[in-house]
Amino acid sequence: MTIQELINQLQFAVDEIGYEPNTHLVIETNENIESEQTYSGIYLDTDSVCDSDKKNWKISINVFNDEEFSND
Repeated sequence: MTIQELINQLQFAVDEIGYEPNTHLVIETNENIESEQTYSGIYLDTDSVCDSDKKNWKISINVFNDEEFSND
């Protein structure tokens, strides 16, 4: 993911989905992620919109092993 792609996805989450600009970001790592390694497989998870209270919404930046993701 590039910086511009991340910016675009975050802006979409604010403009189109309804996230507040001060929404907390969290990082989630999937299995097979080891410390002190570099992973380029990342995506935004905006699934918390099912909670009716926007104060509880979070955007997860998910990190995964590229090889693991491509096998799904």
